[in-house]
Amino acid sequence: MTAYYEHPVGGRYQVISKIGQGGFGETYLAEDTYLHGKKCVIKKFIYTSNDTQDLAKAKELFKREAKVLARLGKHSQIPQLLASFEEDNDFYLVQEWIDGETLSSELKRKGKLNEEEIKQFLQEILELLQYVHNNRVMHRDIKPDNIMRRRQDDKLVLIDFGCVKQFITANRQLNQPHNPTRIGTEGYAPNEQLSGNTQFSSDIYSVGMTSVFALTAIQPKDLQRNYNTNELLWQDKALDVSYNLVRIVNKMIEENSHYRYLTIQDILTDLSSSTTSQTIPVNSPTLIPDYPRSTIKPTWNIPLKPSAAWRK
Repeated sequence: MTAYYEHPVGGRYQVISKIGQGGFGETYLAEDTYLHGKKCVIKKFIYTSNDTQDLAKAKELFKREAKVLARLGKHSQIPQLLASFEEDNDFYLVQEWIDGETLSSELKRKGKLNEEEIKQFLQEILELLQYVHNNRVMHRDIKPDNIMRRRQDDKLVLIDFGCVKQFITANRQLNQPHNPTRIGTEGYAPNEQLSGNTQFSSDIYSVGMTSVFALTAIQPKDLQRNYNTNELLWQDKALDVSYNLVRIVNKMIEENSHYRYLTIQDILTDLSSSTTSQTIPVNSPTLIPDYPRSTIKPTWNIPLKPSAAWRK
């Protein structure tokens, strides 16, 4: 623990350890000294610009996005926002600590999911994401590291929303409109999101890619694509899966958003009507889907650069 955290942050939260760091700030595990040491998570967003007008805009945007998280946190499978404040020109969020493990950790321990397991996963995570979208919010960074399985009840919990990170990019774009900071993770974020045009269906793409990883145990960016159709070649790396499941996942991960599922309800409807009677042998040829294919090539080589006004 550094000397800076010898005293409680915000006069209340005692830092235990750093658990994450990235282009948008730092994340700490802490204890609430007002609640007998109850654990919580602190997200610190570090602002380094000396421009007072920029700082005022950042404060306004931060407060607005914190209200979004507070509203979403009313759902039992989204961490509750406990506090938000500004201290020494840095911005802090304090959120409920989730006792559990990430989907990444679970898959590493248990291995690939089969068809029934992935259907259960999709049903639960999509219903949760539907709640988020119904609140007119996009997550912007869905991936295995941002989905947790809560130990208490085995429920999935969606963490690390990109909406507060968005206040960083929004504030930067006021001053550097031609050099936007991108929110998202290589392999899980679609082209339009990497280009700064995130849509609700971008989250659907990310859930689809998370499903591909869960089915294959291979990072999406490491999988090959069909040269002619641009289709991601993943099904021969999975356990036996049905034609209908392949079709659903492939439509979720369409590079062209016009051919992707537009609403979560459409996916849930297709999932409920799908069967597992028709399975695909591991070495079967690639399926040709019954909707138009995109010819858009992925652009995952675009670096995700943090804002110059924010230090790691």
